[in-house]
Amino acid sequence: MISYKKASTYRQPKPEVETWGKFFILFSIVSWGLSPVIGFKNALTILTLGGYIFALIGLRKPSLGLIGISVLCTLDPMTRVYLLTGGFLRWNTLNYWLLLVMAFSFPLLVRLINVQTRLLAFFLVIMGIELLFSQSIGNGLQHTLGILIIFGILVYFIRVGYDPDAFYWSAVVCGWMAGLGGLVYFTLPSSGGMNPNAWSFFPLTAIISASLAAHLVSDQKRKMATLYICTAVNVVWVFLSGSRGDLSVAIVCVIVLLLIGKNMSTRVLFLFVGALIILIITNQFDALRQNTIGRIERALDPNYSLLKRTNGRSDLIKAGWNIFLNNPMGVGTGGFAPAWAELGTMEGELTFRYVGVEFQSHSGWIKVIAENGIPGILLFGGFVLSFTITAWRKKSFPTAGLLVSSFLTIALMTTEFQGKGLWYLAAGGIVLINQPGWEQNPRNLGRLI
Repeated sequence: MISYKKASTYRQPKPEVETWGKFFILFSIVSWGLSPVIGFKNALTILTLGGYIFALIGLRKPSLGLIGISVLCTLDPMTRVYLLTGGFLRWNTLNYWLLLVMAFSFPLLVRLINVQTRLLAFFLVIMGIELLFSQSIGNGLQHTLGILIIFGILVYFIRVGYDPDAFYWSAVVCGWMAGLGGLVYFTLPSSGGMNPNAWSFFPLTAIISASLAAHLVSDQKRKMATLYICTAVNVVWVFLSGSRGDLSVAIVCVIVLLLIGKNMSTRVLFLFVGALIILIITNQFDALRQNTIGRIERALDPNYSLLKRTNGRSDLIKAGWNIFLNNPMGVGTGGFAPAWAELGTMEGELTFRYVGVEFQSHSGWIKVIAENGIPGILLFGGFVLSFTITAWRKKSFPTAGLLVSSFLTIALMTTEFQGKGLWYLAAGGIVLINQPGWEQNPRNLGRLI
């Protein structure tokens, strides 16, 4: 029998994920710190390799696997641009890895019975069928693959179950890595040049990771404070990127984080410290700050035409709706670009500079309704909405359901399906909302599978 004195000083051993999470944070600090010497791309390569090592080990140690896949999804926007070259492989290295994970985990995946995975599976079937009618099968295959890999990410979340430590340390690792990476990106001359809408998914995925983790540690003041600080720094990078669409969904994440927090003083501190961090950092990047403010003002200024306020997206919406009206069942998966080119100016209605040439929809919603028609938009819309409905019906993290539904709804207005952050959020949301009673047995997946 342990005496009271000894029991009072007894400390539980640190979970393995905490040890390795702190290691990866230090690994990130060293890698980004060396980037002025070894170069931005080499630092990015080192971190990406570290992510793959953790993802591989994670096939045996689930908590480390969640760190690995979180790191890879966070880095993905930059690895696809800076590290990989040569046609198909450039975009799909992580996709190939996730396909392998899906193949090894096939018995687990076929047992999934939740609404979200079923709706998405039916939608993928529709996309596959409509490939047969597409004028651009290559694009259609790429877009289908971009969605299919959610099941690979989902494997990592399912295997870790409801382990708060795994969620938390994955979020903290990504928060540090993106926070430091954003600083390096904006200060190192050799690191610039990415499309801001694509790059901003780097800090945005870290914010997503924090939003998911907060649901499991909302009653732990210190951990919530850490997630708040990581989020505040990464919101700054999203803001300075100039991407208005990604800034909108970052704000959604911030609102959800504030709703989740159970300690009022911590939330007030987040708002105060967050505002202070934003002011301090943005003042160091005055040109970038002015650029973002200018883009926001232009979007709200009625003196500009709708085409200029939306950077041409208003014409893409018109075109997508016209394509749908002429083809209610869709023009085939991947067929938006050739269909857009064939429209021409639509008797003067379209004035976007890319009229008459193949151009992507730059919106997941427009893409689905134009390419997959009525069946596609009903299934995919049902998938997005089902997060909120399921969460409220099961009373399991209603804010998680609201987060995923609202995030996907807004994000897919200005982006398509390439961003791994979209599917990382959806996979994490599926696990959170489909298991009531997780407190009693965090590793019991119950009705999820």
